[in-house]
Amino acid sequence: MKRISVLMMLLVLTTPVLAAGEQTYGYFELLGKSWFLVALNDVESVSEGAVTEGAVTEGTRLELKVVEDEVSPRRFRQLWMDALAAAATSHNLSHFQQDLDTFFSAIKGPLLKGDNLSLELQDDATVLMINHYDHAHLSPDFLALLVDSLTARIAPIPQLRQGLLGLLEPQQMSTLETAFHAEEIPLQRISQTSRWLRFPGKTRVSQL
Repeated sequence: MKRISVLMMLLVLTTPVLAAGEQTYGYFELLGKSWFLVALNDVESVSEGAVTEGAVTEGTRLELKVVEDEVSPRRFRQLWMDALAAAATSHNLSHFQQDLDTFFSAIKGPLLKGDNLSLELQDDATVLMINHYDHAHLSPDFLALLVDSLTARIAPIPQLRQGLLGLLEPQQMSTLETAFHAEEIPLQRISQTSRWLRFPGKTRVSQL
């Protein structure tokens, strides 16, 4: 019994607990390549190696920095749908169809290396920012869907789960942090993506 108690104590001590404001990083890798460098901050806590229910609260932010030279709208949709479909969570994707359509429709042209997408829970809505501009407001539960899917016990991208849960070595996390903040988005590119706000309706999807 004493041996079991010691083992339980060790598990508790080695389980990461992310405080609000702490930022973690990882690579979104599918189809044999890295597509995005992902950052997560302001989750309330991590318990037993997973984000706890209700951890996505006001101010929680999930950011994607494009690391591939170009990601077409079609490819962006495919990557996310594959990841969400493979995640073992309690979320029903059909309940988020309108949010998913809005999310994907906001990408009205190819994403380029260095582009930044941010999803943050603000005032009871998930706010989608693309290169510093507000492009869409989605349901508050949409951010939880994304975070829970990427950090589920059976996650579509195990390496990304490890990073977002703070399970990487400090040196690895520091390297990812440096890469995430390495370059600012050029003003010309910010202007280009801001023009997507002028295009109503659904995007015309690239065939790439």
